[in-house]
Amino acid sequence: MLRRKKGYILLAMLVLTGLAGTVKPTATTVKERKTVVTGLKESRDNLFSQVSKLSLAQLTFKPSLQQPSIAELLQIQLELEKNTWQIFKNTMADNTNACNKYEPVADNNNQTTVETIANHKVVKAMDLPQYTTPHASLLANNFKTLRKEVITYARTTTEDLKNNYIATGDGDISAYNCFLLLSRQTDIITAHITAIKKQPLFPKE
Repeated sequence: MLRRKKGYILLAMLVLTGLAGTVKPTATTVKERKTVVTGLKESRDNLFSQVSKLSLAQLTFKPSLQQPSIAELLQIQLELEKNTWQIFKNTMADNTNACNKYEPVADNNNQTTVETIANHKVVKAMDLPQYTTPHASLLANNFKTLRKEVITYARTTTEDLKNNYIATGDGDISAYNCFLLLSRQTDIITAHITAIKKQPLFPKE
């Protein structure tokens, strides 16, 4: 009886001091986690819907000498995903990047910043000399595997995503917004692929 009474007293003290069941202000909410996972899945699926069943002639068609083909855009997508995700993992492994003071994430999740960085990264990648692309199916499979890893992390992580900032090279964003960046980069690549398929000279098969 005495032991049980002591337990009640200890629990009461924890509650009064704010140590029992405290929710960190930086914790990712269920709604935010769902937004991230949904965006990662939808951007991936939209990309695949545009490139599935394309012939070699269609994959290698170039609107101009200065513009990449769809196969090259798939290579760019894979490289963007790999580089951004590696920066994310390296940063999260280093706790020194955490802010000392929590700053609430804006209601729009800093969409303007994410959009600017995503566009800048895609433009820079497209300006680089293009690699000799392997078969498009290999690129797609490698991207699918990598995106699955990203989605699994986003769905299960308990890391502080809002209080850690990722230096993307084009601006600093929260770890949470880095997931939105990955989705947006894919959306931009998909838009370029869609535009190529609308070209008058795009092969019919």
